Amino acid sequence: YANIWKAHEGKAFVAESTDSPSPSGLTLFDCVTRKLQALPEDLQLLGNSSMSEGLAVVGSQAKNSLKGYVDATGKFKIEPQYKSAGPFINGRASVVLADVAPGKPSHVQIDKSGQVTSPVNLDVEDFYGDSAIAHSTKAPEKFGVVNHQFKYVVAPIYSSLEPQARYSNYSILEKPSTKFLAAPQFYIAKTRAPERQLLVSPTGRVLLTMPEGHFFNKLLGDSILCVWVQPLDI
Repeated sequence: YANIWKAHEGKAFVAESTDSPSPSGLTLFDCVTRKLQALPEDLQLLGNSSMSEGLAVVGSQAKNSLKGYVDATGKFKIEPQYKSAGPFINGRASVVLADVAPGKPSHVQIDKSGQVTSPVNLDVEDFYGDSAIAHSTKAPEKFGVVNHQFKYVVAPIYSSLEPQARYSNYSILEKPSTKFLAAPQFYIAKTRAPERQLLVSPTGRVLLTMPEGHFFNKLLGDSILCVWVQPLDI
């Protein structure tokens, strides 16, 4: 086979060729019965197309590459309607809506029926551990962190937030949900007027404020790489 996606929950997607724009000869392999089941040719398999809680994210050529979810038989359980979609974890998944009405969120949480479970006035990004970056649709430039009850645990006062967590390199044995299970150790935050970078704990406590011209770069084990950018003379 030209490509075999990661097996999980006893199923793996297989492609006979990798022709663009979508692989051909798509099948779903049952690791127990060792049988192959043909899939519709218009399906687009993605990097995260593996079973998670009985559903897998796939795209659809027939619907402009929008993403949806198929079950273990290869049939759509949630029709393609998202710009992007993540794996189901504890019955919920993070998706980005393709069709967003004015004043409504684009990043939302859904259940296995496709119903939105997050508040209609809250834009909620991917959950990492028990928390997710979010902002009110009435204040799109003020980010905070919410828990699974969609209550703020870090106040929405930052112009940006980036979760920082330890995450091991790719493993063929890891689950689709693995990288989303690691809770952030802290967040790299930005403020405006004055513009500064800060290190914020998962509970919202400011741990460190960077001097002007200094910026956090990335997490390296138990340390943080920082860089200093010399202002240009104009």
